[in-house]
Amino acid sequence: MHPVLKLIQTRAQVTSVAGHTPLVLDSPHSGTVYPEDFRPVCDLATLRRAEDTHVEKLYAFAPAMGAAWIEAHFPRSYLDANREGQAWLLRFCEDHGVPFERRDAVTYAADERWLDAARAEHEAARHLGLDVRWQEELGVPFPHFGGTVLPGQAQLDAMAVLDALVRELQREGGTVVTGLRVVGVGLTDPSRVRLSDGSEVVATNVVLATGTPILDRGLYFAKVEPQRSYALAFRHPAPPELMTLSAGATTRSVRDVPTADGPRGCASTAHRSTRTWSSPHPAGQGGSAGISARRRGAGTAASPTSRASTACTPTRNPGR
Repeated sequence: MHPVLKLIQTRAQVTSVAGHTPLVLDSPHSGTVYPEDFRPVCDLATLRRAEDTHVEKLYAFAPAMGAAWIEAHFPRSYLDANREGQAWLLRFCEDHGVPFERRDAVTYAADERWLDAARAEHEAARHLGLDVRWQEELGVPFPHFGGTVLPGQAQLDAMAVLDALVRELQREGGTVVTGLRVVGVGLTDPSRVRLSDGSEVVATNVVLATGTPILDRGLYFAKVEPQRSYALAFRHPAPPELMTLSAGATTRSVRDVPTADGPRGCASTAHRSTRTWSSPHPAGQGGSAGISARRRGAGTAASPTSRASTACTPTRNPGR
């Protein structure tokens, strides 16, 4: 479970007082308690400049008048750091000609079993001060039981961003090595990175951004397992312009993909494609899932591209 959801559900970082009038007041940004997972790189004095403290004192009269009161004890910077990360990425895309689309992000309940999970994410986002709204009807062509909607998010092609980053690195005099694997990193100063062809790269600082750690430290090779999921791309005359993600153990994501020439593998040039990710499972344990997917996908084409999206949400982010 995401740490923010734990904070909300245990109420360790949120105070709420029930009222007996229709008025609800809240203070989502005035907290001063920094959760352990925040891990700021600056000192506390600098970090506290972002606090909006003492708002709760201004509204201390509210419960006595019958108004409901909700107060978050964690600070606004707990959320602002994520917002700036999203803003930087979109600024980079604009500056380097990488297209992206603004979309509302939706986490929905595919059936009644996951309604509580979707509502828990809605409450967590609301307590953090995000401008979310709950909608029972989402206007999508598949079953659902409502969901939380976060406006003004974005989706983009991750490979296009990577290409732009590589060009920027090369423009600044950097070197990109491809087609080789890192097989080891020495603890010397400077560090020596050993590659699969026997060569070495020497660097003052080494950042391993591999998702799963590749070095035999921490026994991560025994703690993780590969996951496989499936993607379909198909033509649709008017797909919903939403980034939807189902709540629950099995997640399904649906996105529209604006294109000028139509998606690869499809005949249309005047429609958008919609792609669906569904039902991940450990690699090699899918049984006949591949055959079933091909049967269900008759008339569709598997998408050869990789798209991602960025959404400022307090929950998991598998491709969002």
